[in-house]
Amino acid sequence: MTAGLFKDIVVLDFTQVIAGPFATMQLALQGAEVIKVERPDGGDMMRSILSEPPYSDHRTSAGFIAFNLSKRSLTLDLKAAEAHEVLAPLIARADVIVENFRPGVMAGLGLDAATLRKDRPELVYCSITGFGQQGPKAGQRAYDGAVQAESGMMSVTGFADGDPLRAGYFAVDIPTGYAAAFAIAGALLKARTSGEGCHIDVAMMDTALSLMAMQVNEYYQNGVMPARLGNMSAAQIPSDNCYATADGAIGVVALTPAQIAALNDVLGLTGDPEAADMARIFETAPSAVWSTRLEAAGIPCALVRDLPAALADPQLEGRSILDAPPAPAGLDDLTLKLIAAPFTVQPAAAPSRAAPGLGEQTQEILGECGFSAAQIDQWRKSGIV
Repeated sequence: MTAGLFKDIVVLDFTQVIAGPFATMQLALQGAEVIKVERPDGGDMMRSILSEPPYSDHRTSAGFIAFNLSKRSLTLDLKAAEAHEVLAPLIARADVIVENFRPGVMAGLGLDAATLRKDRPELVYCSITGFGQQGPKAGQRAYDGAVQAESGMMSVTGFADGDPLRAGYFAVDIPTGYAAAFAIAGALLKARTSGEGCHIDVAMMDTALSLMAMQVNEYYQNGVMPARLGNMSAAQIPSDNCYATADGAIGVVALTPAQIAALNDVLGLTGDPEAADMARIFETAPSAVWSTRLEAAGIPCALVRDLPAALADPQLEGRSILDAPPAPAGLDDLTLKLIAAPFTVQPAAAPSRAAPGLGEQTQEILGECGFSAAQIDQWRKSGIV
């Protein structure tokens, strides 16, 4: 077992795609034993999304690898009559169960929180859905882009004279995974101190709205619809904006009176700086020149970089966020550089395993549960595992 914050914690992971797997990976990266339960006929759908050779040759994808480090994979048909027999010893060992089926699915399988926590009150059970366990939309399917649209996130993203925009990354899935991991960590602390677990209900819609807390509160206070501000921050002042330069763009964050006064000195302006004046002046010199001048004046600023430039920043050297984890089976020639936990803990825990192949550890896991090789082989032949 890898050392880490969650050493000796066992997680039974019934999730797929992004939010759920990302949540359980946070636990795995800090030492938890995470057993990922997947369908025998294809597994986590993320294995096939944007999967190209050589990934597709091994029933995996770059996305799947990014969200499933340090886990073991068990294939199991949850609808099979034998599923409960297979799962019983794993449920008995588990400290945490995480699932992201639509509400009612796990109850139909006899694997819901209420059922399992009757015999295991200390169990932490986390359900991740689009809209939560109750309400008129509880059963509605949800994906990141749809929740960005429905939550209002897109309505406040983009330029005032343009269309609403979705973020260029998974702006709901990833924070939902973090929210779930945080809630699970708190619930584990309670379970360890009181012996009482809980059922955690995490919704993507709730997460999206929490990310817009300031806009939501301003709407309720003032009744004003938040505007699309382009690259200007929600503070809505020209000195906190992004401006084109002679060779790129630079983000300026002058918020205090002292910073704004210093910005005026650098730009040769007086009074409250106007966006049009600033835009005209910034276009007269390259980004590096402006960065040097602004930093010398004590004004927070940043070059607008593309992803390769950001990843090449020397600041990242030695930080644990960029790890070179073990390569998945069959992909030994790949050089992987993946995002791990966005914080450091000493002593550090590193990914102990590659993202698993589909059912790669089925034999190993069921053997640990006490099932015979003959029994496992019979289940495999019948398509149960």
